[in-house]
Amino acid sequence: MTMVATLLATLTFAAAFTMPGGFDSRPDNLGVAILVKKASLKVFILADSIAMCCSMAVMFLLLWVMIAEKENVINLAYISSQVLQFAFLATLVAFASGIFAVMPPKALWVPTLVGIFCWIVAFISGPGNLLLSRIYFWLREVPGVFLQILCGSRYKKGRKQVDGE
Repeated sequence: MTMVATLLATLTFAAAFTMPGGFDSRPDNLGVAILVKKASLKVFILADSIAMCCSMAVMFLLLWVMIAEKENVINLAYISSQVLQFAFLATLVAFASGIFAVMPPKALWVPTLVGIFCWIVAFISGPGNLLLSRIYFWLREVPGVFLQILCGSRYKKGRKQVDGE
């Protein structure tokens, strides 16, 4: 998880300095983002910053795991996974808003389609997602049900039941 958080922090850090649309090179506005007045660029900067800060927080939390007491390790790892998931969602928002910022108004269907794809990914992988829990149920429980049907009552919860148990 530390490696994933580090890669995500690196990606979001780089994205902040390679601003969508580029920078102004005129002497009076040198270094200012060209699309600074667009709301979508502001959303990009905010979401990218949230994603980078969350990724950094995960790295620090996972460093604490190494020195934490045993009863806190599981809590720190769980919190890290939740914060990392939030960072992923913020990265999706940054990506969609960055695409929206650089596309001309005549081609709005492209960022709209990208936004729909990003929201589908966010919906599938979001916290507390019903769809993921259903997929997990089908992958975990359904094979056991089929094995129970095929093997009869001897198969219970992932192991064969020995006669007389």
